[in-house]
Amino acid sequence: MVKFGLALENNGYTPNHIDNSRIQYGDRPYAGVILLKTFLTAVNTHTHERVSTTLNTGLIGPWAGDEDMQKDIHHWIHYTQPLGWGNQIKNDIALDYQVNYEKELITWNNYFCLSSFATARVGTLSTKATAGAIAMLGNFYSPFCSDKQGSAKKFQFYVYDFPSISVIGYDATLQGGLFNRSNVYTIPGKDINRITFVDRWGIVIIFKGLYFEYYESGPTQEFSTSVYHKSGGLQIGFGF
Repeated sequence: MVKFGLALENNGYTPNHIDNSRIQYGDRPYAGVILLKTFLTAVNTHTHERVSTTLNTGLIGPWAGDEDMQKDIHHWIHYTQPLGWGNQIKNDIALDYQVNYEKELITWNNYFCLSSFATARVGTLSTKATAGAIAMLGNFYSPFCSDKQGSAKKFQFYVYDFPSISVIGYDATLQGGLFNRSNVYTIPGKDINRITFVDRWGIVIIFKGLYFEYYESGPTQEFSTSVYHKSGGLQIGFGF
């Protein structure tokens, strides 16, 4: 069984102290990313395996719109206005190709699923390899079943937790894009930690092919001077 889909992803990254307009040396730079994700997914319902390929095309930099988005959200919730977006990573191309492999390990009546996960990504935004496990809890049909099995659930929701370990080759949200070198502040490649652990958790709602996800992730130290720092994002997509 093969499926095709599209998703829109927007991620924003800031240093810890957003009330400071100056460059915060030793902390991560401001960065905004917007991506259109085009993916193909093949599911083997007999072996409970799933393989997917994803092409990410988009931008990193001011054109991603994260400065205005964060300022608007903070205005709505009466929270601290971010002052340092003028120092963000400059506009550049984000183009990645990614291959994922998943294997279902445990499932229970479409309310719980535990699977293993491995991925490799190469591109201008991020180059890395990752392995981990995904636990899902909610009311959903297993991603390893057929469309016919899952068609009875028009509305699905679940929470998930995804601990993983990665080997990092390049990260444009820290080091800047590959082509535009006019950034006022980036993290030098020699300071990047090449092995990191990340725990990502989130909420997913699916309704008639529409897909909504909010997530947060907490990585270990990404570079030599960093401290614990959470990031988050919103993904919206549709399948057909």
